[in-house]
Amino acid sequence: MIDVKYYLQWCEWVKEYLRDKSRGSLPLQTAKAEPIHLLMNGCSLPNTIDYLDKKPGKVMMVNMALCEPLKLRPDYYCFVDPRYGQKEDWAVRDLFVELEKYPEPLVVFTISSVKNKLSIQNRNITVQQVCNNDCPEYRGKRERNLLQKNIAAFTFQGVIIAALYISIQLGYKTIYLHGADGDYGKTRINEKNELYFRPIHYYDVESGGWEEKKTYNMLDDYRSLVRLYEGLYGIEKYARDCGVRIINMYNESLVDCFEKIGSNIDFRRE
Repeated sequence: MIDVKYYLQWCEWVKEYLRDKSRGSLPLQTAKAEPIHLLMNGCSLPNTIDYLDKKPGKVMMVNMALCEPLKLRPDYYCFVDPRYGQKEDWAVRDLFVELEKYPEPLVVFTISSVKNKLSIQNRNITVQQVCNNDCPEYRGKRERNLLQKNIAAFTFQGVIIAALYISIQLGYKTIYLHGADGDYGKTRINEKNELYFRPIHYYDVESGGWEEKKTYNMLDDYRSLVRLYEGLYGIEKYARDCGVRIINMYNESLVDCFEKIGSNIDFRRE
């Protein structure tokens, strides 16, 4: 019996493959001995940031983190939301101010539709695109082959999926995942059934404001959450098949598909 949904996913992938000029932008690289610390922006991040010194490695940050109080100097940066291609957007303007004056080498990863709109005048910054043609449901060797060649990727429903996939493609075999709380914000509905969302980050727990999600409702909200977790579970399978260990540094994180730090990891310098 034909699995219709799976078959249609492959049809969609082929259609996009034929017109996608970004395919193969980030193939799987050779294995790296050092780990990478992937810093998401959840409220738990400040509680685990000391592990960057206890287990030195490369650092990747995402979205607006470069503007915020931690003031770290990452090696990699990642954003994939289309709004990051609009420098006039007030919500991202501060980030580009920081990127324009960034004093050290930094590789910024994004998707082609955003990269084509960027004009960062800083010789320290290299912008690298990654193909984001949606991969069919991860079932094994066929999908792994597409992902390793980066002629497909997991649906970048959240920047966490993009950053994890990019970290794997860069050849890192150990990924320490910080600030991935799984608490993606609060939602409320007013008397007109208009949906408002307040993101929760470590830097705006108290001051974060409510944003209206126009043309969006609770069904859309839950569907987005399902797509996010489908991507995270797919990443876990791909990482395992590539011999990559992803360690979630927050034991109470709602992201339940990766190993938790628990009490079994020794972070003393080797």
